[in-house]
Amino acid sequence: MRVKSGFTKIELLVAISFLATLGVLAFPGAARARDNYQRMSCQNNLKEMGLALRLYAEENPSGRFPYQQIVDCDGDVQATSSMFDASLLYPEYLSNWNLLICPAASNGEDPVSIWDTPSPSLGKSAASEFAGNGQIDPCEVTQSSYAYTAWAISPNAIREQIRTVGDLRALEESVMTLANSVRRTRNIEAAIRIADADWKLDSPIGGLTEFPRLRDGIERFDTDDVKNPGARSHTRSILPVMWDTISDQGPSFNHATGGANVLYLDGHVAFSKYAGPYVGEFPVNAGGMILHDASPGDTPHPG
Repeated sequence: MRVKSGFTKIELLVAISFLATLGVLAFPGAARARDNYQRMSCQNNLKEMGLALRLYAEENPSGRFPYQQIVDCDGDVQATSSMFDASLLYPEYLSNWNLLICPAASNGEDPVSIWDTPSPSLGKSAASEFAGNGQIDPCEVTQSSYAYTAWAISPNAIREQIRTVGDLRALEESVMTLANSVRRTRNIEAAIRIADADWKLDSPIGGLTEFPRLRDGIERFDTDDVKNPGARSHTRSILPVMWDTISDQGPSFNHATGGANVLYLDGHVAFSKYAGPYVGEFPVNAGGMILHDASPGDTPHPG
């Protein structure tokens, strides 16, 4: 008697249905694992950037961190960007552009596809020698996955100013004044002097009239007991340097969980959950959004 081998159509359908059910059940776990991996990779990027920025500051006679980008690819002065001037770090301190791209970002993972494209607002037309040449030139590197600040912005000062839109106008107006003062100079050396100096505020924010340039030892100016090493270490651990793209629009976050990795002055990176534009700690709130949007072609807003 011949024995029939293989599966019947019903058995195959049952098997396929079972496998599909397993896939549906496993998908959330796989998605969480992917998100966790991307978040960790993003944190590693920021830690590497923290080392590069620290090394630059240590070897800079002034001890300052890089100033923000103010010159475009045509050599013209532009408004301050929420990214450092990459020419100050490349190639001695930063040679891997992938460190400036969060793996979870929606704008792609290839530096060439992100930056090596025409951008008239950044002084790079389609005819520019820098556009479409298949390589990344430092002048092309603008804010993308991460935002950077060249000033020591006290979290306490910002936290006191996130209650209403009116309070945040103080920061927004100061951002616009700074950007306009740089842009109006039309002179690179004069613009660098502004970008490399302490930031004079239009009106006090949290009792402060200026934000000092980010530099080695700056925590002394935001610490009540400067002789206390523990107090200074604490201040270094809350002064933000770089962070993930943030927005009050969920899809604009790098991470699906809605929040941002933040690199602090002491070199550690922590994930901060986004609670809303007017709550939470800087920079994962409306204050951070204003600075993040303060780039050429963008209009700062409090969310």
